[in-house]
Formats: sequence, C-alpha cells, structure tokens
Amino acid sequence: MYALDALKPRGPISCGQCEPDLGTFVELELADVALAYRWYPVVWHHLWTCAACLEQYDLLYLSLADPELRLRPPSGGRGGS
Repeated sequence: MYALDALKPRGPISCGQCEPDLGTFVELELADVALAYRWYPVVWHHLWTCAACLEQYDLLYLSLADPELRLRPPSGGRGGS
C-alpha cells in the first residue's frame, strides 16, 4: 500500500473535490493511463457520473493533447498604431 493511498478519499466525491485534481489527472493520463486511474480512482469514477466535470475534462484533455488548441497570447501587442 502506498503511503498516499491512505490520504485519498474513498467513495464518491463532489465536483469541488474533483476540480483541483482534474488537471493533474489529465496530464498523468496522457503520460500513463493505468497510473492515472490507480492514483486518482475517485476522479475517474466522478467523470463517469458528472456531465459538468466530464466537459471540463474533455476541454483540458484536448488542449493538453493537441498543442494547436492551447491558448496563446495575441501577437502584435495591444493594437492601435
């Protein structure tokens, strides 16, 4: 048993508990799917049961998986002359 396993919540979590881990979950999932599911099982389960968090997950996943979709600062300064 990993030391951090004892600190993980068991059972269902709320959106407020899911959101802080969502970015890390997606990054880890892109690197190693099995590890992401093992380290964040309640986040994975929450995404199966919550359409709002699943939508956030989809947006994060797409933006991290495809660099072309990442937000970039506008070029050319603030406009004007």
